[in-house]
Amino acid sequence: MANLQCLSQCSEGDADMSKLLRSEEMTLVQIFLSQEASYNCIRELGELGAVQFADLNEGVNAFSRNYVSEIRRSEEMERRLRFFAGEIEREKLPVPADYNVPQAPNPKDLIDLEATLEQLEGETRQINANQEALLRNFYELKELKHVLNSANAFFQAGAAIQQEGLRERQVPQYDEEAGGNISRHLSFLCGVINRAKIPVFERVLWRASRGKALLRHMEIEEALKDPATEEEIPKSTFIVYFQGEQLKMRVKKICEGLGATTYPCKEDWEE
Repeated sequence: MANLQCLSQCSEGDADMSKLLRSEEMTLVQIFLSQEASYNCIRELGELGAVQFADLNEGVNAFSRNYVSEIRRSEEMERRLRFFAGEIEREKLPVPADYNVPQAPNPKDLIDLEATLEQLEGETRQINANQEALLRNFYELKELKHVLNSANAFFQAGAAIQQEGLRERQVPQYDEEAGGNISRHLSFLCGVINRAKIPVFERVLWRASRGKALLRHMEIEEALKDPATEEEIPKSTFIVYFQGEQLKMRVKKICEGLGATTYPCKEDWEE
């Protein structure tokens, strides 16, 4: 037998429920139901919307109560429904204005509903993951396009400087015995970084390389979005000239620490 204690709307009430804000008088009643008929009776009472149930087991641990597994299943289904509601709101999908809340399903229908919600949640999360991956690839390709265009401009400017005989004043000097010919052993690294981190990037590169790394950067006019948050982030392309594998590892660690994305780039524009 199931023992239920509840408040129902009535003309007279003797219960002391000072903590309950109500507009009508209530009465305290106690109902004894068989376990087989408890679900249907509670469903009918819930559909009326005029009953508030009182907890008769306040001192009992939540895990030791009856119907714990059923309540957990209901909470899990409610969580999935909130997830669907959030997805509908995020995608701004139209919801019918005359939508009516359905009645509580039968116990047999709950099993099918739980399986359906679980399947739909898995499919929705998979679609979101695929969409995020596609957006990430799309924005990475856009960044790579800007990097290639900027690198071409940097290389053309460097070729013009070399033709004018000013290359020695633009590129940091290296030891000729260790480095040999600068034009043959000079390496570079291209990528994209948050525009607000450019000053920090310059200072860290200068200190880590002791002035032996040259940074050139160019602002990207188009605001690129973050695939995870869909927020527009102003970014800039950069190219770092350096010499030696040890300095190359330092530059890569600095880029990783500042959240910069590096892309492979060849000096020959045709390639």
